[in-house]
Amino acid sequence: MSNEIFASVIVGFLTLAVLSVPIFIMQKRHSANKKLKATMYVFGLIWIARFVVGICGSISGESGLTVGESLFDSMIHALQTFSMDEDYTNYTVAGKDLLETAGLPVWANVYGFVISVLNVCAPVLGGALLLDILTGTFPHIKLRLMPYRHKFVFSELNEASITLAEDIYKDDNYKKLLQLKYFEARPVLVFTDAYLDDESEISSELFNRAKALGAVCVKADLLHLNLRKSRSVSYFLIDSESRENISTLSYLLKEKKGGRPLWPENTKGDEPVTKIFVFAQEDVDCTMINSICKNMDENASKVVIRTIRDYMNAAINLMYDVPLFLPLISENGRKAKDLYVTVLGSGQIAEEAFKAAFWCGQIFGVQLHINVVSQNAADLKCRLEEKCPELLESCDADSPILRTHPFDSSEKRNAPYCIAPVFTDVEDVFDSEKYPDGLLEQTNYYIIALGSDEKNLAAADKLRLLLARKMLDGKKADHAVIAPAVFDVNLAEAARILKPSAFDPYIVPFATLEERFSCKNVFMADFTARALSNEALYNKANQMKAQKDEYTYWANLARDVHAPYKLFGLGMIQKTYSLQKGIRRDFCVYTQSELTEIQEHELAWIEHRRWNAFLRTQGFLCPTKEQYDRYYKLYVEAGNYTMHKSVPLKMHPCLVESQLIPEPLPETEDFDKKKYDCLDFVTMYSYYLESQASGVKATGEGLRQKNYKQWDYRKYDTALNELLS
Repeated sequence: MSNEIFASVIVGFLTLAVLSVPIFIMQKRHSANKKLKATMYVFGLIWIARFVVGICGSISGESGLTVGESLFDSMIHALQTFSMDEDYTNYTVAGKDLLETAGLPVWANVYGFVISVLNVCAPVLGGALLLDILTGTFPHIKLRLMPYRHKFVFSELNEASITLAEDIYKDDNYKKLLQLKYFEARPVLVFTDAYLDDESEISSELFNRAKALGAVCVKADLLHLNLRKSRSVSYFLIDSESRENISTLSYLLKEKKGGRPLWPENTKGDEPVTKIFVFAQEDVDCTMINSICKNMDENASKVVIRTIRDYMNAAINLMYDVPLFLPLISENGRKAKDLYVTVLGSGQIAEEAFKAAFWCGQIFGVQLHINVVSQNAADLKCRLEEKCPELLESCDADSPILRTHPFDSSEKRNAPYCIAPVFTDVEDVFDSEKYPDGLLEQTNYYIIALGSDEKNLAAADKLRLLLARKMLDGKKADHAVIAPAVFDVNLAEAARILKPSAFDPYIVPFATLEERFSCKNVFMADFTARALSNEALYNKANQMKAQKDEYTYWANLARDVHAPYKLFGLGMIQKTYSLQKGIRRDFCVYTQSELTEIQEHELAWIEHRRWNAFLRTQGFLCPTKEQYDRYYKLYVEAGNYTMHKSVPLKMHPCLVESQLIPEPLPETEDFDKKKYDCLDFVTMYSYYLESQASGVKATGEGLRQKNYKQWDYRKYDTALNELLS
C-alpha cells in the first residue's frame, strides 16, 4: 500500500511539473510584462500549496480524492483564489494542521502567514492583469486612467519616435527634462497613428518596443486626444514626411470652439506647460514653421515651439565631442597655425557639417581652411551662396565686410574667416588622385557624408589606409580625425577607432539613428542649462524668453558649444584631451590665477568673430543704413524703441568687425572722440545706426548703456567661467 501511495505522489508531482510547463513558456515569451510574470509566480505558489495539502488529505483518506483528482482540484481552487471565489480558510487550516501533526508548529505559523499574503496578492494581481489586458486592447481607457500626469505625445510610431522615446526613459532622462521631484509619477508615453500590421515584421517590432516602455498606442491622430487635465504636454511632430509635421502644427495651433482640449487648461505662472517639437531639415520648412508661429493667437502665447533639425544638431555635437582642434593639440596647446577641414559629400548632412565647422573653427591664432570634395560640390556652394549671403563673402580677404573702420576711409581689415573654401567636383570620390594637391597631407579633420552607410564607411576605410601610408612615408605627422556619417549604430561601433595606433587616424562615426534621436541631440541637453544661465547674466528676466525665442536660445547655446575652442586658442588646453565612445570626457586647462587684460580682449574678440560666423551660417547679414532706417522706423512707430535687430528679415547691425584691442573713436558728425574713447567700432556702428533711425542724438551715458560689445567679454559667458574655474 505504501508503494502505491509513493507511486501516486510521484505521478502527481510529475503531472504538476508537466502542467507547469505552459506557465514557464508564457513567462518566457512575455518576460517584458511584469504583471503577468508576478501573477504566474503567485499562481504557481498557491497551486503547489493547495496540491500538497490535497495530496496529504488523499493519503490520510480525509478528502476522499485520489492524487490525480487532487491535482486538478487544487488547480481549480488556485484559480478561484484570483476571482475571490475560494474558501481560503479551509486550505489554510488544513495546511497548518498537517505541519503541527508532523511536529513543526513554527513552520505551521510561517505557512499560515505566507499563504494568507498570497491569498491577498492573488486577486490584486489578477485585477491588475485584467486591467492591463483591457487597457492594451482599449488604449484610450489607460489614457483616461492617468489624466493628471505629464504626457509625451508622438505624432507617429516609427523608428525615429520609438528611439527617442527609449532614450527619454533611459537612465530616467525624463526627470531632467521635466524637472520632476522624487515623488512625482512617471510621465505617460503616447504614440498616435500607431497601426499594427501582423504581416509586417518592422511594425510588430515597433509595437513590441512601445509596449515594453508601457506606452499607450492609439490609431487616432493626436488632434483627437483630450489632454486638458494633464500637468504638462510635450508634442513631438516626428512623421516620416516633414511636411506632415508642418500641417499637424498648423492644425494644432488653430483655435477651436470651447478651447483646445489638446492643451492643459490651467497654466500657472510663466512656466510653459505645453511644448511642441517640430522635426524638419530644409530651410523652407523652417521658414513655414516660423510663419505659423508668428501668426499664433494670443491664447497660444505660452506655448513653446521649437524646430528640431537633427542633422544640424548632430554636426554641432560632433564639433563639441570631437573638436576640430583635436589633431592640433600638443603639450604647448597647439602645434600648427592652420586647420584644414575636408568635407566629402554635398548633401544635407555635408551642408550642416560645413556650417558647423565654419563657426566652430573660429580659433584665436589658427587660420581655418575648408575643402569640399563631391560629385556635386558646386551645388553645395550655390546653396550656401543662396541661404547664407555673407558666409562665403567673409572668406574673401578683399571683402569690405572685413573692414574694422566702417565710417572712415581706412582700408584696415581683419583676416578672412576661412581661407577661400575650395569646392572640387570629382566623378569618383574614391579616386584620391583627383583631389587638390596636398589635400591628404594637409587635412586634419575629415567629414564624410556621401549618402549611405556603405559609401561613407568605404571612404573612411580608404582614407585610413592612405593616411597611414602618408605617415609611414613621413609626409604626415599628426593623427587626423575621420568622421563618417553612419546611421546604423552597430556598423558605427565596428568602425570606431578612439585610440589610434602609431599610424592610424581617429575614426569617429556620427549621426547614427540613436545619436540623432536622443535627448542629447534633440534637446541639446549638454548645453541647455548653461545657455539659460548665460541669458540670466544679461537679464535674469529673459530666461523665460530664452526658452521660447529661437534666436535667443541658439545665440546662448552656440556660445556654450564654443567655449573649449576659445581656451585652445589661448594655448590653455593640454594634450590630455581624451575620448570615450566618441564623446569628449575631459581635458586639462593650464592652471592660471587670472587672465591678463590682453587675454580678456583676445577672448572677447574671438567670441565676436564666432558670433558673426554663427549668424552668417543662419543666413543673417548686416543691413545698410538705408535698410536699417526703414525697418527700425517700423518698430519705433509700433512703440518699440529698443529693437536693434530684425530676426524675420535676418538682419543685425552688430554683424560687423571688431578690433582686437579697442581703439578711440575718430571724430565724426555724431560722435565726440573725447566722450566715447572707451568704445570700439562694433559699439559705434550698431549704436550709430540705431540713433540715426530713431532720430535721438547719442549721449555719453546712453551710448555706454548700449555697449553691445561688452557682452562679448567673459563675465557674460557661463561655460567659459566654469572651465576656467
